Amino acid sequence: MSPGESEVDEFIFTGSLADDEWTAPSAAAGWRIADVVAHIGATALSFYTPAGLRTIFAASLEQVNEVPVDGETGAVPM
Repeated sequence: MSPGESEVDEFIFTGSLADDEWTAPSAAAGWRIADVVAHIGATALSFYTPAGLRTIFAASLEQVNEVPVDGETGAVPM
């Protein structure tokens, strides 16, 4: 498989789905096919942001995940 071939296959697959297939349950409990596709797309897109790059090169994913939590510590709920 050449680089990018998998992504092209996924694009072709998602483009062929009917409306009822988008709303069908996926293998992930509680997630529809549309939810899984959105999650994959958002995750892929995030790698091209400063936060995504920090995640890719982080020594500890736990440490990266603490950054937004620390920013909310002491915040007043809306």
